[in-house]
Amino acid sequence: MKKNIIMLLFVGIFCMQITGCAMAADDLIYGTETVLQGSDGYREFTGEDVHSPLIVFPDKEIESISEEFYYEFRDEIFSPVCQIYLKKEYNTDEFTKEMERLAAEQLSYAGQTNQLYFDKDNFSSEAYVALADWSDRYEYAIIMEDASTILYVYLENMTRDDLHMDETYLPAYFQDNNQSESTEESMAAEHRSFYAFKIGSQYVDCMDLVNTESV
Repeated sequence: MKKNIIMLLFVGIFCMQITGCAMAADDLIYGTETVLQGSDGYREFTGEDVHSPLIVFPDKEIESISEEFYYEFRDEIFSPVCQIYLKKEYNTDEFTKEMERLAAEQLSYAGQTNQLYFDKDNFSSEAYVALADWSDRYEYAIIMEDASTILYVYLENMTRDDLHMDETYLPAYFQDNNQSESTEESMAAEHRSFYAFKIGSQYVDCMDLVNTESV
């Protein structure tokens, strides 16, 4: 009887070790998850884990009639996964100011000046685009003029199955993470990244040129 009890203890300890190893492996591969949402979520958001200055996103102090926010980040072993969704309804004056800001955003380097790409073709409504499938990253603001509303989105290494927002807000050229197809056929290289400049024959990220104090 005593031997049986000892054997059961050993089996139990072994199973716990196996389970612990499996959980540790999951944590290593899929990383830890950070989620921030709610009415105060955007004000609490720091953007420190995001691989973008988020130039399309508005200043946190701008007043709005209503606001929806969702942020999720996972530090997976092979590549980070991130999605940010901010939907703001403005009064007429603030909406006009925000439209003017998006239209006026510029970034200059080496004699080149980039503006946000105004896309009339690839979204459910007109949009200003900073990243268009650039290294599996998307960043854009969809304009819903009739409702004085703007939807700001950032996606990194995302798949449709994991999206928090409705798929209708994805660009027509969206593809799940690590798909082999290229967006270059539907989006010219000069419009794929607001933050990249042509140096030689290649476009190179220059995100450190952007002042991120407002994000």
